Amino acid sequence: MRDRLQQQWNSLTVREQRMLGWGAGCAVVLILVAVQLPLQRKLQTLQSSVATHRADLAWLQAAGPQLAALGPSPLAVSGNESLLVRIDRSAREIGLGSALVASQPAGDGALRVQLQAARFNTVVAWLAQLSEQHSVSVDTATIDAASEAGMVNATLVLRSR
Repeated sequence: MRDRLQQQWNSLTVREQRMLGWGAGCAVVLILVAVQLPLQRKLQTLQSSVATHRADLAWLQAAGPQLAALGPSPLAVSGNESLLVRIDRSAREIGLGSALVASQPAGDGALRVQLQAARFNTVVAWLAQLSEQHSVSVDTATIDAASEAGMVNATLVLRSR
């Protein structure tokens, strides 16, 4: 096989050999650039994201003891509010009001909630708040990535404990 390729190469004129050499070199450079540039951009984006998340973590670690010292929120008392009212109010308070697109009964005292283009971290914090302060548990959750980084679309089935 190698001998055959060598024979074909030798049968080419010097001009054809140069053209093939330059073409192969350009192809290699083009492939490297086509792979390197997107990887470089993605790396920069991820590094920026890591820096942002580290800053958020540092803030949360600093604020955690202060928040724990304050005790439970006065809003944690749900009284006789319905599940729908507790979920709607808490979603709006945490900043998910515009992402909350639908709430409908899911049978057996549960509520199906749909969120569109919601920040993932806010959704997780909201679910934790619902569990800790409002005695609401998640029966099922379907979470898909939205078109923007860090944003999700979610369908949740929530139930009072």
